[in-house]
Amino acid sequence: MRFYLLVLLIATAFNCSGQFTLDSTILDTTVIYSGLDIPWELKYGPDDHLWVNERYGKIQRINPQNKQGSTILDLTPTIWASFEAGLLGMDFHPDFPDSPFVFIIYSYGNAVDNHMKIERYRFDGKVLMNPVLVFDSIGSAINHNGSRMVIGTDRKLYFTTGDLMDKSLPQDLQSYNGKVLRINLKGTIPDDNPFPGSPIWSYGHRNAQGITIGPDKRIYMTEHGDISDDEFQVLVKGGNYGWPDIEGYCDDPDEMSYCGNPANVYPKYIWTPTIAPSDLIYYDHSAIPEFKNRFIIATLKTKKLIALKSSKGAQSQILNERDYLENNLGRIRDICFSPDGRIYLALNGQTYFNSNPFTHTIVELKNSDYEKCRPVEGLKVDPLSFSSVKLQWDASPDAIDYLIKGKQEGGNWIFVNSNTPSFQVNALDPKAKYIWKVGSICIGDTNFSKTDTFQIENLIECRPPANVWTSNISGNSAKLNWAAANYVHTYRIYGQIAGDPGIIKLYFPDYISSYNASGLSQGVTYSWAVQSICNSNPQIVSKLSQITSFSTQNVSQKEEFNKKSDVEVYGLNGSKLFSGRDLSVNDLNELLRELSSGLYIIKLETNRNVEIIKHFQHF
Repeated sequence: MRFYLLVLLIATAFNCSGQFTLDSTILDTTVIYSGLDIPWELKYGPDDHLWVNERYGKIQRINPQNKQGSTILDLTPTIWASFEAGLLGMDFHPDFPDSPFVFIIYSYGNAVDNHMKIERYRFDGKVLMNPVLVFDSIGSAINHNGSRMVIGTDRKLYFTTGDLMDKSLPQDLQSYNGKVLRINLKGTIPDDNPFPGSPIWSYGHRNAQGITIGPDKRIYMTEHGDISDDEFQVLVKGGNYGWPDIEGYCDDPDEMSYCGNPANVYPKYIWTPTIAPSDLIYYDHSAIPEFKNRFIIATLKTKKLIALKSSKGAQSQILNERDYLENNLGRIRDICFSPDGRIYLALNGQTYFNSNPFTHTIVELKNSDYEKCRPVEGLKVDPLSFSSVKLQWDASPDAIDYLIKGKQEGGNWIFVNSNTPSFQVNALDPKAKYIWKVGSICIGDTNFSKTDTFQIENLIECRPPANVWTSNISGNSAKLNWAAANYVHTYRIYGQIAGDPGIIKLYFPDYISSYNASGLSQGVTYSWAVQSICNSNPQIVSKLSQITSFSTQNVSQKEEFNKKSDVEVYGLNGSKLFSGRDLSVNDLNELLRELSSGLYIIKLETNRNVEIIKHFQHF
């Protein structure tokens, strides 16, 4: 009877489905996928699927919503899997899925002669295919292979290598082991690596199996110590992390002779006794408050999650440590999280020796209370003009109202409520950058979406009218027509008398698509085009439309002779030489005869809306 009771208690203690309470947050725990054998790498992919490497050679792609998965790559005939060797690290191309490539690292060969290499595969939507060798000839062993990888913000591939249980390798710059290596995505050596021609970025590592990008864009790592000093580290170019000469901080008498090396990098935090940190993430989501803005570390030996809160800045320090879920889930090999804040864990059973193969699981942790007030998604901006936009988002089933938070870059936040999933904003600067997000207002809670940005000038293009034509032509007038363009505040017409370098500029304020040009000369050919002005302050204008031409009809010379104009004469330096009102043609000719020889600019206004600019050469 006691035996059966003990079995029941053990089964209950290690049941992965149910609820766990952190400090105050209740997490629902669900098995997403089972039947795995040592799931080693777990990534939440850009395709909203979980990608899982099994150490013996398979990659599974799992839909966390319906819990269905499939094998997308099987390398079991190729992999050399023994104890800690096998199919290990993985990461996505930074432009995935536009560049649908996945990088993996694995051991190959046999017990006598084995190595590790990195390959790049293409994902066709169903399977990984077309392998390309990226990097080879990395030492391998049954233990201490490292092999976590991450693509940094510099678009370089960083990956850890272990010391293969050989203490001579980490300080040897001719060996790739006991290092962090950095290569280009095509496998070449970056020119700015600290050791020219070498992929080595840092050295003196024992077995780093955790790597992630922090909020400051630097790379952070966790590393297995020996019997003491598991480490949490920040990655430094050319840094010496001490192993085997220094473990953890430089605080032991036997270490003092090594402490003066200027390349030394000491950990941000250590654990003694060891905890076996396997991987880490930086959790920047609001769904689980106890984890928000903290490094979360998965551990094997102590079977728990550790939350580290760090100060900011280049000299950041760990402010506090909190432990969660200890001995509730078994050995936690890896951790990732989804865009909606759910945590996913790869569990490796209860013992290092894998006494129950093909029973391991992927577990989901979620805060159901948070998801009762889900942030809105689908933010988009619909431009209405060059000074107004319509902000829109997907309706949230939980929200009773929405709170819009927005500002011009460099300005102060403005808060506006909306009871519908859209809001119109006016009087905007088309050249300015605006920042905004939307909060779902639920009963007792508000959760904001991710931040979005927009700039009207980048959203829409100021285009000229697509078609122009002339109608109702007489001896001294014509109707200029065009097809209206979108987002236009007004138009500007440019005209030219054929063969004359002067231009006729016609301005008018109304949003209409025609203009009656009067006061034209008889029997003259004119060319003209239209420009769109897309803002009330004419700083955003289009190119000119197509150019069209027309000729006025011949009219009597007497009518032309009797036409009077307002006249202004300017020198080329812009100084006004003369102005007069209601001058006849004879008056104008008399005036021109009085000018000295040279080049002048003459403006004749025959109609208050028409300004004719001519260049006049007087000999």
